[in-house]
Amino acid sequence: MSNAVPGDFSGELPGGSGTVAVNVRTVPDGAMVFFDGEKQEAKTPAYYYVNPGVHCMKVTLIGYKTYMDEFSFPEEELPVIYLEKAVEGTLHIDSTPQDASVYLDGEYKGQTPVDILTTVGSHELVIENQLYKTIEKTVELKAERQGMHYNLKPGSGAVYIWSIPEATILIDGEVIDLENNPGIVELDPGTYTITARKEGYKVGQKDITVKGADTQEVYFVLYGPGGQYTRVNDDIINIGITSEPEGATVYINGEERQGKTPGVYRVYPGINQIRLELSTYQIYDEEIDFPDESPLVVPLVRSPSDHPDIQGPSPEGSGRLEVEVSPADATINIDGSNVDISQPLELDVGEYLVKASSDGYISQQDTITIQKDKTTSISIHLVPEEEQNNDMSPSPEGSGRLEVEVSPADATINIDGSNIDISEPLELDVGEYLVKASSDGYISQQNTITIQKDKTTSISINLVPEEEQNDDMGPIVYFPGPDTVNIKIDSDPQGADVLYKGKAIGTTPFTRDVKPRIYLIELRLDGYEPTFKQIDVRNYITASTMVDMETGIWDELKEESE
Repeated sequence: MSNAVPGDFSGELPGGSGTVAVNVRTVPDGAMVFFDGEKQEAKTPAYYYVNPGVHCMKVTLIGYKTYMDEFSFPEEELPVIYLEKAVEGTLHIDSTPQDASVYLDGEYKGQTPVDILTTVGSHELVIENQLYKTIEKTVELKAERQGMHYNLKPGSGAVYIWSIPEATILIDGEVIDLENNPGIVELDPGTYTITARKEGYKVGQKDITVKGADTQEVYFVLYGPGGQYTRVNDDIINIGITSEPEGATVYINGEERQGKTPGVYRVYPGINQIRLELSTYQIYDEEIDFPDESPLVVPLVRSPSDHPDIQGPSPEGSGRLEVEVSPADATINIDGSNVDISQPLELDVGEYLVKASSDGYISQQDTITIQKDKTTSISIHLVPEEEQNNDMSPSPEGSGRLEVEVSPADATINIDGSNIDISEPLELDVGEYLVKASSDGYISQQNTITIQKDKTTSISINLVPEEEQNDDMGPIVYFPGPDTVNIKIDSDPQGADVLYKGKAIGTTPFTRDVKPRIYLIELRLDGYEPTFKQIDVRNYITASTMVDMETGIWDELKEESE
């Protein structure tokens, strides 16, 4: 069945080939129509094409009782359907575990347990939790108050595993039976170590995190004898290509292929031109005879032109650096050498001096630390020379003012270890200061502020009573150490409520020192759909993310500094 578009109902509308056009009119308009349980796209008034014969028709509209009847088309002509106003009642929704998001008729209603005031009748219920399978049901509210409880089943993620050559696959040391290569395995949320083993080949191993009902790909290209491939058809084969380190862009016969190394790529047997590109490494460009030389494992060589001081891979390992700069054509210099930042840079573990410069702009520099197997991201915004007087960076000379507003009003304010009186603005030298607020019965807070020359910095601190601190994010530690992580969550636009386990714990921009573990965070902002993200901060010291409330897309969690 398919819908006709709403139109002028004054005349006859012929049906399509072998179908009957049914005119459905309701009072009020805007009702949803179902024929034999199949939802129709257009809302009333509209014409719908149906096959001749007896059909069960259902009409629903929020706030009105559901209408159901059987009709035989084309023998019967539909009357105008006058919908009856429904009576309101309360729908109590609970789940195990709790804190699941509830949607009724497509509208977010809160987290379980939740009471929803709605109309008596049929409603579409959706219960979601990122780590569990989604429940979608049609529920019927028949009384003034009706309770429903649902047991959520753990969600599973689909992991797509492909190995060249075909190898024995182990997950956390246990051999799994993959029916095919590639094969798919369902895993519950958690962290797993996947290993690929084949006699005569170097063992491959990858750690993955399954975050619920998601899908991810794991490729293994094992180093060893050649001639390993899978066949697509009589002319095309799948071959494996990887690089050490991984993450190189692959070109085959001049054509860029999707995805980075490691990967499986379709080629014609015989000689193929293979090109691998990875920032700070020399380009690999060779003719390879497939399948005799598959799997192809390429040890990339450091590029002296990119970083002349590096003579080979560091025994301490390496990490990656991502640089975002404005203006986009600014020159980036690392330890005296200009670099291309169009792709992330692979650098040895250690400290580097990063400088950014551009004609007509004030140059900036910063020292960054590269950590083993981690990605460091920095953002540099150069200030035009004509705006130098408005430069937001600290000046080495002069002073500025600090205004502090605190709740409760009798809280103690401490700056760099000294208690101070905030009844009047404070005159402070240019620089950074640690401001701490504390009061009996409240959880202390601290902020780092920057005083700028001839400017006034204002901060507002609202202390949370100790009895309200039950959001289970772990003890708040205001002096980060090896066992704490400082997470920062921001949104565009700002001012979104940050919730953990259904409880509001702050608004964006939000920062807190927490224990290193996994947190399921929700953001809510009037006028926008709620958005969720599972944040794993176990391998971070300082991490941040940004959320686009319009799209609900979260940036990847990034390490800010050591």
